[in-house]
Amino acid sequence: MTGRTGLLSPPRADTLGGVLDAAAGRHPDRRVRTFFRETDLPFAALAESGRTVARNLIAAGVAPGMPVLVIVPDNLRMLQVIAGLAHAGAVMVPLSVPFSVSKTYPDAPVPRGVHARQPFFFRRRLLDHLDDRGELLHDGGALRPAPELLHRAALGEEEYFGAGYDSPTLRGMKHLETVADGVLAGRDGLELLEERIGAEETWRTWHYLMTDAPPKRACNALVARALDRRLRAGEPTVVFEGGAGLGATLREALRIGGFRERAKHITAYGFTGISRPLMNRARRDLAEAAPELLDTLRFDRVDLDLLDEHDDLPYLRDGAVDVVVFESVLHDVENLRRVLTSCHRMLKPGD
Repeated sequence: MTGRTGLLSPPRADTLGGVLDAAAGRHPDRRVRTFFRETDLPFAALAESGRTVARNLIAAGVAPGMPVLVIVPDNLRMLQVIAGLAHAGAVMVPLSVPFSVSKTYPDAPVPRGVHARQPFFFRRRLLDHLDDRGELLHDGGALRPAPELLHRAALGEEEYFGAGYDSPTLRGMKHLETVADGVLAGRDGLELLEERIGAEETWRTWHYLMTDAPPKRACNALVARALDRRLRAGEPTVVFEGGAGLGATLREALRIGGFRERAKHITAYGFTGISRPLMNRARRDLAEAAPELLDTLRFDRVDLDLLDEHDDLPYLRDGAVDVVVFESVLHDVENLRRVLTSCHRMLKPGD
């Protein structure tokens, strides 16, 4: 963002901007580690770039609490934008854009049917991630892993992470990178993970990345609190959670004090996803965590791009739902506008 900069007040100590400023003051040279090609950035530099973004946001009329649509590649710039929004007090609304799709998939149409779509979108997500990092070679119409990617995928865990270092997030990233060759060849990524690390480790990895990783927990908590606020009104509530595979929102909501009692106002909670094994596992786990909710829960395998073809499901009919939650679906749909239009049709009047 460029132009005349606005005045920036010091952030409160209990905000993300305040925490970042405090860290930059105490340890200005300490590095922020990232997964991007730019391997790290000093705290002080990240804080200063965030303040620059914030001043430009304020000059453009952004006020505290205002939602701001963010379209930024998944690279170090994203962290600087997040820091700027934190300093400005704005609310980030991220829109993840596959910046390299045009060169990566010049002739690849989206297949029909959930069985074909799952490996297609898994493959596309992984290709976008690797291509943004510069780790794919474009050889005519073919894509090949760059030498550094092949080298890293062949490393042992201690060589990759460093002696004595352990991180569930990095471990999950390592698992995903080991299946890059098969996914590039069109194999189902989850099936490959199960072949290479076993079903239980695949489940633990996916569960962590989708529900327990700190960035994911933060998003899940925001949505869970919004759902809980709706239930506090005491009105019967129908929820549709699309792409919910692991039921992350409901899992997080169960941590909120009093939620179980207020959940009696949920008359129906429909989960959809394209991975039946993940949904079956989520069903078993939720049955253990909240057996009192089982009568209101249902799990259906639904293609979100074809919502209008599933009017046999009660919660997908016109004017049927009070709350719509989408869980990690921006890369899973072909036409986001069409999906949102279908959801508008499904919402009850006034919701």
